[in-house]
Order: sequence, then C-alpha cells, then structure tokens
Amino acid sequence: MPARPKILLALLPMLAATAAAAQERVAPGQFVAWTQKDGPKTIAVGGTQATISAAPCDKGGDVGEDCYRAKVAMTVAGKPPVTLFGEPGIAYRVAIGRLGAGDSGASVVLQSFTGGAHCCDVFTIAEPVGDGVQVVPVTWQPKGESEPRALFDFGDIPFPADLNGDGRADIVLRDDRFLYAFESYAGSVAPPIVLSITGGTVEDITGDPRLAPVFEDAMRRAEAICTDRSAFGRNGACAAYVADAARLGRFDAAWRVMMRVYDRHSPWPLDFCLADYVDGKCPEGSHKIYHDFPTALRAFLIRTGYIAG
Repeated sequence: MPARPKILLALLPMLAATAAAAQERVAPGQFVAWTQKDGPKTIAVGGTQATISAAPCDKGGDVGEDCYRAKVAMTVAGKPPVTLFGEPGIAYRVAIGRLGAGDSGASVVLQSFTGGAHCCDVFTIAEPVGDGVQVVPVTWQPKGESEPRALFDFGDIPFPADLNGDGRADIVLRDDRFLYAFESYAGSVAPPIVLSITGGTVEDITGDPRLAPVFEDAMRRAEAICTDRSAFGRNGACAAYVADAARLGRFDAAWRVMMRVYDRHSPWPLDFCLADYVDGKCPEGSHKIYHDFPTALRAFLIRTGYIAG
C-alpha cells in the first residue's frame, strides 16, 4: 500500500476523536448561549443533535458582523434533518429536551434576541411530530388584535415545563400590552401568559384553571409593589395585580384594594389607541384619553379580555 493512504488511515481515529470532542454533551433542557464570535458549535442530548452557526440576514446577503442570524441544523435519530433560523440579532440561546413524555425524540428550542433597550425575543421550536420534525414559531394572538405576536419583551426563559399536569410542556411569557400603558417601562408590570406546544401547533392555555399557581405568584409580587406607597410608578403594578386577580376570579376584592392605594398623582398620560396601528401610527379617530386611572384601567381590562364589559 502506498505511504499516503497508510498515513490517512492512521489519521482517521484522530479525526474521529476530534469530531467527537467538538460535540458538547449538555443536560436536557440546558440552554447554551451563542453568538457569531463563538463560531460553529454542536450540542447533543441523547439521539438529538443541534449544530449552531451563522447565516446571512437574508437569503441573498452575506454574513457580517453587523447583521447575521443563528442557523441551527437539527438531527433526531430516525428522522429527516431540519434547519431552524433565528431572527437577525445579537445573541442566541439553544436547548434540547423533550416537550412531552410520549414524544418520539427531543425538541430544540431556539431563542433569538434582536437587540434594543427593552426588546425583543423570538422563540422557535423544532418538535418531532410523526415521522418528521416540525418547525414551530412561537406566536400569541391577543384578543382584539388582528395579527399574532411573535416578538416578546421577556428575556431569558427556562426550558418549557409541564405546568398544568397534562403531560405537555408550557412556556410562560407575559402580556406586553401592559408595558407603557399606565407607567414607564421601568414602572410597568405585565401579567403572565402561558402557551403550550402540542403536535406542532401553539395553543394559548392561559385560561386553564390548573395554572392558578402561576397567577397567584404573579399577583403576590404585583400586589407588594401596588400597595407600597413609596414604590416608583406603582400604578403599573396595580394594573397587573388586578389583571392577575381577574384570572383567579378575585377581581372585585383586588379592585377594592387598588382603589385605596393607587397613585392619584401619577403624571403618566392615559392616552390609548383603540385600534391596530397602521404603518406605526394610530388611525385617525382611534385615540382615547382618560382622565383617571381606574376608568382607564377598567376600559383596558375589558378591551384586552381580562374582564367582561
């Protein structure tokens, strides 16, 4: 045998060892942070593998320092490979884990942070369904809005977990409609929303009574700020406190508390748009200005579906 093939054969075990070392075994549900500076990275859990690399911002562009997005090539044992693409952004997190005990393989969760002072996060999940893997954008359809939301101002999430005992993993985000509604961003508190991924679809299960502990915890935290007369911008917390209570069937009691403690001297303008924005603007005739916080809050809770009109 010529010398060169012998050398190549001798190198094969070393190359295989190098490839194995490049693959990082992580715990199920453990998020791995990634940016373009990290270079390609492969993580694996059991028979599921995800390789993260940089992709152009659009199909015809080039990968650059100022604009790129995460590309996640996923393989699950016994299924065709799929690829997830993040949103153009500055930071990403990827995790592998099962969304349901009966799933035929683990799912991959990709979180994209698009950058900005307060926003935004985008979540994409690749879930084994039947003989294949389905890529599912995580979206939420709020009451009264014509388009679903895919951008969330939440920050890092834990890996989805079963919160209502139905055997499916759930994602807790928050109702961003409360941000800036009654106070500045720093003074705003937003109630939770809960989404479940089942069979390649996103379902809003926020109204499930088995999720009461999620809202009880949120209500307690919002109440502590709402009732603290020294707290900055407490009307934002009071709004979330009453909304959380409404989810639990305790609206009337919470409303009485709010009426005793809300900040009657808040300078925040109670100016609302009652229609979908068009090209970033509120349609003419759709502005509504309220002159007191309780009136504005009640109208807002009706409009957003927390209480009946």
